[in-house]
Amino acid sequence: SSIKDVRKMANKLDGYLRNKVIVLNDATALVGTDGFGDCRYGDYENSRLIMSDWLYIDELRAAYGAVAYLNSAPGSDTLKTTLQSFADADANMLAKNVRKALKSGYKRIIIVTHVPPFEEAALCAGRKSTPSGLPFFASKILGETILPIVKKHPNIDFLWLSGHTHSRAKY
Repeated sequence: SSIKDVRKMANKLDGYLRNKVIVLNDATALVGTDGFGDCRYGDYENSRLIMSDWLYIDELRAAYGAVAYLNSAPGSDTLKTTLQSFADADANMLAKNVRKALKSGYKRIIIVTHVPPFEEAALCAGRKSTPSGLPFFASKILGETILPIVKKHPNIDFLWLSGHTHSRAKY
């Protein structure tokens, strides 16, 4: 499946968060984005991990196919650039929606993403992900984009929830 096609279908659903702010009550808004691992944490160049996303998502399969053809190692700039492009776009969309929620006056903003924004929250079996897994299990750009906004608004209660982790993390 194509990310573009899936997002087009998902945008028709009320619960898809990527392009909107959802009002939970007078004080609370919910925002989110897909969030891709952005290869900025860990050791992407030496990782031999192969993600199923690279096989089933058209855009990633094309990038991974170029990698496999060129050098049979995941650590290629083609795949990395593609993943970072999606991660960067998601971070920008999330920032837009966080700012929109702030402008609307919400006192509590819940942020939901697929992958965590901090390597310390990318856990498996209670431990931080390995250097080989971190490039794909966390998105540094999400944290770098949203954290400055959060710091400028100390009177707002922010809660960030993310998946793609296999242990409870509080960071």
